[in-house]
Amino acid sequence: MRRALTLAFAAALAACSGSPPAPGTTLDGGAPDTVVPTPTKTDLDRLNELLAALKGEPSDPARRALVATFLHDVAYGAAGFPIRAGGKLAVVYWDPAATAGALALAGDFNGWSTSTSPFDEPIMGFPLHVRIEDDPKPAARSLYKLVRGGADWLADPTARRYGFDPNGEYSLLEPGAAAGHLERWPEFHESAGKLAARPLAVWVPPHAEAAGLLPLLVMQDGQNLFGPGGAFGSWQADDAAELAVASGDVRPFLIAGVPSSAARLDEYTPTQDTLPDLGTVGGQADAYATFVTAGVVPFVRSRYHVRPESSQTAILGSSLGGLASLYVAQKVPGVFGFAGSMSGTLSWGSIGQSNPTIRERYVAAPPLGLSLYLDSGGDDGGGCSTLSALDSELYHDQYCETVRLRDTLLGLGWTMGKDLGYAWAPGAAHSEAEWKKRFPDVLRGWFPKK
Repeated sequence: MRRALTLAFAAALAACSGSPPAPGTTLDGGAPDTVVPTPTKTDLDRLNELLAALKGEPSDPARRALVATFLHDVAYGAAGFPIRAGGKLAVVYWDPAATAGALALAGDFNGWSTSTSPFDEPIMGFPLHVRIEDDPKPAARSLYKLVRGGADWLADPTARRYGFDPNGEYSLLEPGAAAGHLERWPEFHESAGKLAARPLAVWVPPHAEAAGLLPLLVMQDGQNLFGPGGAFGSWQADDAAELAVASGDVRPFLIAGVPSSAARLDEYTPTQDTLPDLGTVGGQADAYATFVTAGVVPFVRSRYHVRPESSQTAILGSSLGGLASLYVAQKVPGVFGFAGSMSGTLSWGSIGQSNPTIRERYVAAPPLGLSLYLDSGGDDGGGCSTLSALDSELYHDQYCETVRLRDTLLGLGWTMGKDLGYAWAPGAAHSEAEWKKRFPDVLRGWFPKK
């Protein structure tokens, strides 16, 4: 959970990733995301075919369906957006809201000019904007943005490769090797079942190609991981990971950030519980475990140079995301060798009901061989024996539940400093800012440079 369980807060929490598509929604009717289209034609060919088809199609819904299929096919193709083929650079901007203002393409390849690369509107009145020009073929890292009305700068929402700086998100023609970057996979739905599709973000470390096969870290609440955004702030895990790798303490690794959906309280919890103002909620973590282990992990392994062994694959989250991480790793053994919970909502199940907590699940079926990390802020509130599960969650950052799980694991056969890590940040708040501080220590424990 997050902070106090007031109705207003809980509603904001459940919707912290914005408005995801309806469960089962896909852009192309359900083609598997893991399938890379056979390169019988270039993406520029596909764009030209789309433009011709749009001109011959009078129906607006049919046109929109053509655009949706095209966007998905290119987004999940080998190269993604922007399109670079046949000596041309093509940037495509789909704006179903039909925002006013002419668009231009500006980047380091044209001196960030807002007047030299205007977009065309191939179908008058239809909100598809296209810019095709000679490919500048930058040799190293190359940034660009879109400019609306000569003054409103925005990142290309379709660009596969992107990053953040003090001016916000930027898009990349070339990521270069000297710095890390992020890659987006829109509306990822592989093995989502009845869960909502959602964008998947992958952080690629500097010099990834030269590093060989990389360890993989899967993280929950991806909407709060990267850049300066997030409903409650950001971990800025991309910056923290890059600094950790650059320090020489941590070997290069990959992060797959999986955003939560509007159904976060349900997806991240293995059983139901009853909460003030919300009533009885939860219990879809089995479906989420399938989505992560049968969808996200195989997809990332198919698209990136990552190690396939469970000993090189980790899962981590905070709050309810910490609970979900511990549960997924136990529910589907053999996928993850490491699992971590930062300020995890470990009392779930016992807050308003008497359902099994994650501690009780680990007692019933100990996933021995799985390395674990636990931490919290907060304190014991004057005595763990006097705290209710609700008070522990609301005011004490689950300190007591975390200590209790730690001690239980030690009794089950885990060894501190070997396959169990534990940290306490006295009085620390339940926040992204605090998890960001503790994140590098987790990395040093899991992916030390040898």
